[in-house]
Amino acid sequence: MHINKLKWITTKKISVGKHLIPCAHELKSKINQEAGLKKDTKTKLISRAILWPFRKIKDDLLVDGFIERILSKWIKELVKDNSVFLEIGCGDMSLRRFLPQHICYNAFDISLSEFHIRRVLKSSTGNYNLALASASNIPLESNCVSLIVSAEVLPNIPEINKAISEIHRVAMPKAKLLCSIANTTCYKYCIKGTHREHIHKWSYVDFKELMEQHRFKFLKGLMMGYWIPLPLWIKRTSYQLPITSKNEFYNTNFFYMFEIDK
Repeated sequence: MHINKLKWITTKKISVGKHLIPCAHELKSKINQEAGLKKDTKTKLISRAILWPFRKIKDDLLVDGFIERILSKWIKELVKDNSVFLEIGCGDMSLRRFLPQHICYNAFDISLSEFHIRRVLKSSTGNYNLALASASNIPLESNCVSLIVSAEVLPNIPEINKAISEIHRVAMPKAKLLCSIANTTCYKYCIKGTHREHIHKWSYVDFKELMEQHRFKFLKGLMMGYWIPLPLWIKRTSYQLPITSKNEFYNTNFFYMFEIDK
């Protein structure tokens, strides 16, 4: 087995075309998010394939592309030839393209889209390793990962302390964790209302202190994201600009780099 590829500790697999995706045996749905594989009809797979490039460009420019850009910059700063990479809550798996080709893209999510799995596996050189699993019960051995990334996931996990402990467990000593979280008490949510998936409400310092309690050493961080307050009747999608405000209230997202203390 390649040094960068992780071994999922699972007994169950789900078929997506000719691919088998390891799946945690007891995968439980979260609030407002159904666990498991999200299947599509053949017609929907075709329509999504046609529309996806245009949607991705729009999102990168006007919605949340700055999140990906900041995390990708940090990934490039930290990744080494022998890095063992893991993304927690991989979504559309866009961060995989910022890894060197020889680094395996290990990633899992509690819910995966059939469209995105097919899209990624079709375009991939084979250096991928996906699983359906929960951050509160990561199906990996201890001390096996050196670079962990989690984008916009942690505020949505009910058993957050268990999830953070699991991240600490699977991380090697001195491993790095890069994460972004929504500023759930910012101006955007005061106007639009709370996002249905957000369970936890942390200030920038609150989250930093929570992670430090779990033996994550803070290295650096920043705040960014200025929400454009368009009327809700025009479009419910949030449009944001990559601008940093001195006032925490006007930043939609927080970014952190931690080192695991072991």
